[in-house]
Amino acid sequence: MADEPGYAKFKLDPLTARMSIVSTSDTQPPIYATAESLSAAVSEFPTSNTVPVEVAGLLSVASKLLVASVLQYEFAAVAMEKALQGVELAVRIRLDSTSARVKLFGLIDKLLDLPGFAQADIDRLHDMRKMRNIFAHPKEAAALPLVMCVGWVRFCSEVIVEIFDQPDSSE
Repeated sequence: MADEPGYAKFKLDPLTARMSIVSTSDTQPPIYATAESLSAAVSEFPTSNTVPVEVAGLLSVASKLLVASVLQYEFAAVAMEKALQGVELAVRIRLDSTSARVKLFGLIDKLLDLPGFAQADIDRLHDMRKMRNIFAHPKEAAALPLVMCVGWVRFCSEVIVEIFDQPDSSE
């Protein structure tokens, strides 16, 4: 069917196709980026039916952008951006903090008030926040290792599920 007239043929982005989506070691060989390998990776990201639809939607977009990065490498960085937007929205919803005056920096620190979050998680989220600021005000297109992008979106998914899989403090 793809050989029929009217169907577009897509070529893999040469940068993405040579990248592993997992950290490699003596026991972990590379898993090269293909639509199939990225689809399999994002299908293993944690999900929960307790996550509000608007937050889940941002994670879905991030996952789809990761898979699409095999066609356009820069989509992976956009996926990272969307995933962190999901974390920000999740924290705002969970802590009922809709004021634009409360910045992401303060929201991240408030996660320490919830069970399940360690200082290392907060530090990693602050590092991601700093990178998000670079994405939001770029001097040039972001180019990051795909393994970092996949790990970032996975971590954001874990954080979001943790945020909503907790009882309300009023319970």
